[in-house]
Amino acid sequence: VTSVSISALYTLLNTRLVSRRPIILSTNLSEAEIEQKYGPQIASRLVGEFCLIPFRGEDIRKKKSN
Repeated sequence: VTSVSISALYTLLNTRLVSRRPIILSTNLSEAEIEQKYGPQIASRLVGEFCLIPFRGEDIRKKKSN
């Protein structure tokens, strides 16, 4: 993660939010980890503007390997 990639991510998120374009994001990071890694501005956008849907369950890849 660099300042350039953080800036690009912020611009992408902000542009899509302002133009009311759909966005689907997937991450295994917690809210705190997102803020630590990408900064408070991006974390605020993600937490404040998106519907968070947690997926829980067992990893199917681990089940298949047994």
